[in-house]
Amino acid sequence: MQNDNLVEITDVRFAYDRRTILDGISLNVARGSVVAIMGASGCGKTTTMRLIAGALKPSAGDVFVAGLNINRLTTEELYAYRRRIGMLFQFGALFTDMSVFDNIAFPYREKTNLPEPIIRSEERRVGKE
Repeated sequence: MQNDNLVEITDVRFAYDRRTILDGISLNVARGSVVAIMGASGCGKTTTMRLIAGALKPSAGDVFVAGLNINRLTTEELYAYRRRIGMLFQFGALFTDMSVFDNIAFPYREKTNLPEPIIRSEERRVGKE
């Protein structure tokens, strides 16, 4: 994996039983970039995100995130990786009365003992991305 890419997907294949969803896709996402994955229903958008999150494993190919080969992580390594990422799907529940940052910070406030100043320190970073 090259240092300028945060995500690298190389020749990935995935199928649910006999239904092929992804057939040899490759994708590089540079660090700090914003990427939209768009397409028709059933074309593999959610499957791609689940592969990146490590919720699914490809039948072929590799998925790297921050230098980690996601589909080769042990269960313990996968749990540690998942603690470092966040993911919200298309129909995820956002709190409409909260800012984008407060929606992102919500699980940190609810599930960790991080002090508020540390959570707030991420607000500057989120605003720049």
